[in-house]
Order: sequence, then structure tokens, then C-alpha cells
Amino acid sequence: MQTDTEKLDQAGRVIFKIPGLTHFYPLNQVTGSDDVIGNDDGTNHGAEFTDQGAVFDGHSYIRIPDNDDFSVTTTGKLTVVALLTIKDWHGSDPESTQYVHWLGKGKGNWHEWVFRHYVQDAPGEAAERQGRTSFYYFNPQGGLGAGSYFQDRQATTERLIVGEVDRSQIAIWKNGVKRDDDPLSSFRIKPKNTPSAVRIGGLGDNAGSLIGTVRNVAFFDRELTPEQVDSIYAASANRTIN
Repeated sequence: MQTDTEKLDQAGRVIFKIPGLTHFYPLNQVTGSDDVIGNDDGTNHGAEFTDQGAVFDGHSYIRIPDNDDFSVTTTGKLTVVALLTIKDWHGSDPESTQYVHWLGKGKGNWHEWVFRHYVQDAPGEAAERQGRTSFYYFNPQGGLGAGSYFQDRQATTERLIVGEVDRSQIAIWKNGVKRDDDPLSSFRIKPKNTPSAVRIGGLGDNAGSLIGTVRNVAFFDRELTPEQVDSIYAASANRTIN
């Protein structure tokens, strides 16, 4: 689709101007699940589009077809930006899972990367990870992944999440501040380009799905500077769409 910056909120306009942007999903009432930079439009499965982003009810999701731009082996560096609001930290299936996958690329034998948050009041490792949000990279066959995280209170306010990965290291930012980085070698991760789709709201795997809102999902083929990340965060409080 032809990009019209008047269809973007203030944070979206800042994202649009940053070099290296390959795909951009504002997820608002005007753009829906369309890619306003590339040609890899998503397909909506039950999410509601509002002026605050796409609303997910624990069953809905958006599927974006596979594209080489979503794999770090193609780009060398991959940055994923999203504005996330978790409305219910229990997620869709708190009785049978310890975490919620709210944005990621991967399925059985085709795993790559994923963002997750841990389920409120869940047992096992989640009990020690209450309030944790993570960005993981896996080998295609799955298993243990290399992940970076922050662990704060279980906020229900919007947060800017940025995940960065290259062929050797992974990192996560929250609200304009880098919170953690880790080597992929710690879990012997060797990134591969798989044919899996990207999904927002849930991966359709054995994890829970998001109850909350996501907007301004953006993909870059480079790392962002601290100043660029901070500029997105500074603009994110203005949700007005002209």
C-alpha cells in the first residue's frame, strides 16, 4: 500500500523516518494488518483494530507470511520494535502453561525468535519470573534458547519493547533503556532462516496467547542507536491519528 504518514500516530511517524526500516505494521483502525513499508501484509484472525492498536483476546492473532527480512541470517542484524500493553498477565491458558508468546517467528522444527511474558501465579520457573518479559532466539529444532530479559512489576500500562539480535548476540530494551544482552553461544545457537511465519498475539504453540494490545510493530535490518530508541519512546505517549 502507499504510505501516508497521516495514517500514523506520533510514534509511528518517528519509526517511519528511521533508516533501515523494512516492514512496518501500525495496527490501527486505518491500516489494519497491512505492511505500510514493504509488501508483506498480515492476515487478521479475530483481533480488533482501535486507535490504540490491535486488541487481542487470548484467541485472536495476526499472521504475517514468511519473508527473508525477518531472519537475521539474511539481514545480519535484526531489530524488532513493538508497543505492548499486557491487560491480563495470566494470558489465555494459565492452568497449562508458564508463559505467553505474544510476538514471534517459529513453529515445530522451524524456530527462530520470540517475545514472551511469564504467566501470573503460574508454578515452575514462572514462579521465579513474575513480571519478566523476554526476547529469545532458538535453533530451528527448538529446545533451550538464548534470551535477554527484564523483570519488573506486572504493569498493565503500555511499554516500548525493542529486541535486537545479530549472529552472535541478543538484547532487549524497555522504554528507551537497554536492559540486558547475552551471547547466542551460551546456548550454542546458530541462527538459520526458516520458512515459518511471524505471528502477533500468539504463536499457536503450547504457550498461552496475549490478552492485551500491540501497536507499531516494526522491523529493521540494523541495530538502532540509543537516541533512535529513545525518540520512539518519547513519541509513544501521543496516540492521536489524524
